[in-house]
This record gives sequence, structure tokens and C-alpha cells, in this order.
Amino acid sequence: LRLLRVVPASAPRGRDLLLWLEELGRRLEGGVYLASPLEPPDPRSVGICLFPQAGEKHVSCVTRGIRVTASALYAPEMATFAYSIRLALVAPGEEGHLPAAQRGFETAQLHTRHW
Repeated sequence: LRLLRVVPASAPRGRDLLLWLEELGRRLEGGVYLASPLEPPDPRSVGICLFPQAGEKHVSCVTRGIRVTASALYAPEMATFAYSIRLALVAPGEEGHLPAAQRGFETAQLHTRHW
């Protein structure tokens, strides 16, 4: 396991928060993190998902018309890893879309998982 420091250890005390915010901005601009509507939907607010949505910490694949995306991050405040797994039916017009008749089901739901 290799953790990357966002803020250099040589950063002067008091400047570390500014450096962290600058790095957050770079990752937002680069598409690593995405701003998206909060759940439940509220048209007045948008949140930032800190699970990577691009890059080496994010994977995505389509199987039988379902897009599965996964990402993980280390949560030092809990001394553990946290992960996000999202499932979505691929919409018509998107690569990997299959009509319900070809998929063999109308909806999909994860019932169990095994690591």
C-alpha cells in the first residue's frame, strides 16, 4: 500500500489547507471528482463526491447492459478503506445498451457481494 500525500510535508503550517484546496480544485477540473446532485435530489444544492470518478482509482465495465463502476479511497480518520460501487442500466444510445428483451430483465438490483 502506497499513500500519496496531497500536501507536501514541507508545507508551512497554515498553508497546508490552501494547498489541499488547490489540489481539490485540480482534481475537480481534471474530472477525478465530480459535482453532482445530492440524494435525495434537491435542485438547490450540489455535492462533491470524493470517490474518484476517473483515473487509476476508478474502474468501470458494462456487462449484460449494466454499467458497474467502482472506486476506493483510504479514510485515515477511520484507519480503513472505503469503497463505492454503482450499478446502472445503460441508457439507449450509450455503448453497451441492450433492450430489456435481450437482457432478460427490466430492472437490476444487487442482492449479495463477495470479495
